[in-house]
Amino acid sequence: MIKVTFDNKKLNRCASDPDKAQKELGVNCDKYFERLNQINIQDNLSELVGSPGRFHQLKKDKKGIFSLDLVGKDRLLFKPKESITDDNGSIILEKITEIVILSIENTHNKGK
Repeated sequence: MIKVTFDNKKLNRCASDPDKAQKELGVNCDKYFERLNQINIQDNLSELVGSPGRFHQLKKDKKGIFSLDLVGKDRLLFKPKESITDDNGSIILEKITEIVILSIENTHNKGK
């Protein structure tokens, strides 16, 4: 099971309080819980490859951060608690068993 911690107090509170989550996350609430459950049942990040939610690593200024789709263009962003990389600097997904939830963002905004 992947261990999940939070760098975002609001998302941490929402994870344990569905009523708060509904109020704070609105349309993203159901997908938020779906994605957390999806992460929790995996043994490591490699098991998210090809699963619902288009798991992928972001690029440019968000390199090292991973994303899962929520609703519309909103994404659940997270990073490995500790990046374990190969000789080329690529993250070894099979070795990542702990993540930190960062935020929910529209990563397609040009101004961000």
